Amino acid sequence: MTRLVRLLMYHAAPQDYSSLADPSLDGQARSACFGASATWRAALEAQGVSGIGDLVDWAELGRLWQDRNVIAHRGSVVDARHGALTGAEPGTVLAPSPEDVQGAIDQVGAARYALIAAVWAHLEPGTGGLIAEGAGEGLAKVQAAFAADPEAAATAAVNRWLAVEMGHGPEAIRDEASQWDTSGLPAAFQMSRHLLREDDAGIAMLRQLLAGGTLTQADLMEWPLFAWLPEEGELADLIG
Repeated sequence: MTRLVRLLMYHAAPQDYSSLADPSLDGQARSACFGASATWRAALEAQGVSGIGDLVDWAELGRLWQDRNVIAHRGSVVDARHGALTGAEPGTVLAPSPEDVQGAIDQVGAARYALIAAVWAHLEPGTGGLIAEGAGEGLAKVQAAFAADPEAAATAAVNRWLAVEMGHGPEAIRDEASQWDTSGLPAAFQMSRHLLREDDAGIAMLRQLLAGGTLTQADLMEWPLFAWLPEEGELADLIG
């Protein structure tokens, strides 16, 4: 975070510093970022970076920071300060599972990419989206590398294709998606294969999955796979 703020400060007033390595610049950036996630957000917004309130789950990032402090400096035992900030019972021992650790890595990685894209969009308007698209594909590859089961791997594959499609269009993924073997996977992934290929059979399967309760309207709103449906007028009777 300090590096991003240092870059922004230099960009705003290069005449005030000898270079990006100027010790006074480094000191100012470190001072601006000293503290938890709320301080980081304030430091970025003070430099004119906008839209980051919606890009990052700051509350969750703040909780992870507090958990990190307890694990690193308190032997994993929740103290009164952590308890007041997170609601955890003082004296509780934090023992994150492997899934919790992976979730934290994913959360921090997503925040990192989002903030880099936002800062670059501020420095070079019009380029932040390109970075975000590449970040999306990169995060999906990380998700695939750590997939613990076939369904997690399939979800990562769909997310990667969506990121590629965003940057390069549907033709860039059509062949690979068409060759995807979904046998043995739940029906939702068979439907996903059809939708990625822009096959009408996917809409029919989606209606069946919604009617049967396998998918919900919340799923339609949350998974980017379905983001284009309202724009195309599909499922207008089901999407409010």
